[in-house]
Amino acid sequence: MIRIAVFALVLLIVIGIPSDAEEPFAVETSIAPTVFLPGEPITLEVAARNVSGKPVVVGFSRPPFAIRIHEHGGERRDDCGLCQSRWGLVRNELPVDWEHRETLQMYLEETGTYDIRVVLRKHWNVEHRPPEFMDIWWGECVSPKVEIRVERPTGVDRDAYEAFDGHPLKGGRSGYGARLLQEFPTSKYAGYILAKELSPLPGVGDDPKDRVMQLTDAGFFLRFPTTHDRSKDAPEGSRLDMETVVRNGARLRREFLDAHPDFPLRTDLERQLGDFELVLGNYERAYQAWAWVADHATANLTSWAEGTVQAMESQELVEPRGGTDE
Repeated sequence: MIRIAVFALVLLIVIGIPSDAEEPFAVETSIAPTVFLPGEPITLEVAARNVSGKPVVVGFSRPPFAIRIHEHGGERRDDCGLCQSRWGLVRNELPVDWEHRETLQMYLEETGTYDIRVVLRKHWNVEHRPPEFMDIWWGECVSPKVEIRVERPTGVDRDAYEAFDGHPLKGGRSGYGARLLQEFPTSKYAGYILAKELSPLPGVGDDPKDRVMQLTDAGFFLRFPTTHDRSKDAPEGSRLDMETVVRNGARLRREFLDAHPDFPLRTDLERQLGDFELVLGNYERAYQAWAWVADHATANLTSWAEGTVQAMESQELVEPRGGTDE
């Protein structure tokens, strides 16, 4: 059985999607990379737009997307998505220039090749619709397919997969995560645990310049000698040595990124590593990390990353240089 988990993060933006669909909406999805391990998170960037040339009355405030999975060359199909009943019946008129984007996430536990489509759908029983909702759109608009592969793990990924009975990411950091990082720190699975870890560092600094100054303060570990112990079985209120946690966190991320330079969540790991290296005084590696984030992050994080890079240069912690090429 294919098991799928779907989460939605919503962002309204301006997009352009050519379409000759008869339905009022055009839907597209992109997936990168397209090769995954069993149980590895798969991120879908979904875009939809009104292509009817006129306003469309719908019965939702948030698009009820579904992910449609076909086994390549097979007949089996699973749909998973946001059920219409979850959001209720809401009358809403979408303007001519309505455009929408979401990020969906899923996983597949079985190896194989799959055709993935995203469906914008709304189905109603005409007889049970209230009179004021008789003119709402119903039907489904389907994106072109994206082919992906789920491959059998090899090497350290296989070791991690087998050690946790095929579910190395179960429970996240509070589940198998701590053991995964300890025994299989360079497994691709470990990167997802690292990327979602809460930072042990205090929330110092109101802007990049101030934050760099405080993280590079020579007395940082005297000001913040300990941090919360967030391990699964830690007694309430227990704390850990801050310097030990920071050094271990930096080491794990350096080793992982050396093994997986193309990791999908590299931006998160580089951002975390950049702060750790600032505290540890490894300014060149910190600068390298934040410069990578500045070159590759989404717009909302780019300005902070660029500000951190400029702050390191203005405080003469590093020699200024161009952006990264990786």
